[in-house]
Amino acid sequence: MEKLALIVLIILSTLSCKVEDSVSIDLTNKSQYEISEVKLFVNVGVTNLLLLDSMDMDIVQSGTTISKVLLESKLPKSDGGFYLRFKQNNYIVGKEFGYFSNGGLLDKQYKITITDDEVTVSTK
Repeated sequence: MEKLALIVLIILSTLSCKVEDSVSIDLTNKSQYEISEVKLFVNVGVTNLLLLDSMDMDIVQSGTTISKVLLESKLPKSDGGFYLRFKQNNYIVGKEFGYFSNGGLLDKQYKITITDDEVTVSTK
């Protein structure tokens, strides 16, 4: 009986260890233009953008996809979302998306697709 209690205790302590949560950002450039100066910001603004710590996502050539991972521990302990900003054909483009609550992620993956005239975001 003691062995069984020890095994149960080991299993429960292993399950209670929290693995770092993260969100995967997959960005696909389906436009005819290269996109550059790609940055992902954490947005905690209510009426105005209050952008925190950006993540550079490099240059994305036409027809390619890049992926980045953002750890939950990097989020402020507040509510907010994300803001993507990039340069396409000499224009600065911005897109707000996603949501987190008390620094906790609600979605684990965002798929962002950029075309010549649109930015779409889907979650998984």
